Amino acid sequence: MVRKEKAFTLLELLVVLVLIGIVAAVVVPAASGTESAQVAGAARILTADLEAAQATALARQAETALVFNATLTKYKVVLADGQNLSDYGSLVALANPLQPGNAYEVVVAQMSSPQVVVNSAFSPTKYITFDSFGSPTLSGSVVLTTQAATLTVSVEAITGAVSVN
Repeated sequence: MVRKEKAFTLLELLVVLVLIGIVAAVVVPAASGTESAQVAGAARILTADLEAAQATALARQAETALVFNATLTKYKVVLADGQNLSDYGSLVALANPLQPGNAYEVVVAQMSSPQVVVNSAFSPTKYITFDSFGSPTLSGSVVLTTQAATLTVSVEAITGAVSVN
């Protein structure tokens, strides 16, 4: 008799890790009403979404991007192949893992507070792409601010490590 061993696939493990990160990013800022906590929560959500784009690129073996719109008020996670990343309106977003049936599009004002503003994102473009190995094509950063606090979410070249400063 052949015995089959059961195991989780890499994709299943990556999805679970991304979901845990997103849930943690949403729950922690809800406990505090200060602006610095709100911008920290927005930074955690953006970090989780960048890591989700990177994990998707690895799992699907396809170039994946996180793309901001022209006014930096929202962003989408998309498969980059065959899409014009400079034309936000025409981009087809991936399915949101937390909201099945909905597109993976995030409105910055709904991340934690309407006071959180994105000052700059991945200059000179407004997007960052991850190749099939999960490496970003370029390094870059996003600056999130409120009246009381500023945080920068950075993506390192080659490794794709995401950090918040």
